[in-house]
Amino acid sequence: MIKISILLASIILAGCTNQAITPKQVIKKPIDENMEQPKGVKNIIAFIGVIKPALESSMKEDPTGIKASKFCANSAMKMTKGFNATLPKGESIRRTALKYRNPANKPDAIDIKVMNEFVVSKNFDKPKVVMINGVERIYKALPAKQECLICHGENISPEVKKVILKSYPKDLATGFKLGDFRGVVVSEIKR
Repeated sequence: MIKISILLASIILAGCTNQAITPKQVIKKPIDENMEQPKGVKNIIAFIGVIKPALESSMKEDPTGIKASKFCANSAMKMTKGFNATLPKGESIRRTALKYRNPANKPDAIDIKVMNEFVVSKNFDKPKVVMINGVERIYKALPAKQECLICHGENISPEVKKVILKSYPKDLATGFKLGDFRGVVVSEIKR
């Protein structure tokens, strides 16, 4: 009877996510701020500590956003790969969004489910943890900040739009307002 219940729950969940879900996949509660930070959260904080200053520097040098959009197109994925090379085997960081710019950052069905939970709850402070077949994913939401809107907002300058569309002709990552859910940084650790 228990096996049948698990099988039925798996079928129902699979229909909701467009991806087969096995009984080993469990969505946990958000991380409690009183808990010691899991390693995945520490990896996310370290990654943001690497990429954010580089992006802020390009914005400071050129407030129009042209340099920042070129930085993202030319360096963000390289910096992500470089950061991942410093992590122990079985650990990685990636970025994704419901409205993504780079096709290499396209979300999978589990990513979409977790990001939609962030959108509905509007609570971007607490990371969410998901276990999927022995891989722990920790999702940290990124709200749209004022500086993000230069390249991701509703009123992007024609010059910045031109730079973005040159690198990403199928860009989806525009139209955001201050405080909107922008996307996530995901830490993955094989357990």
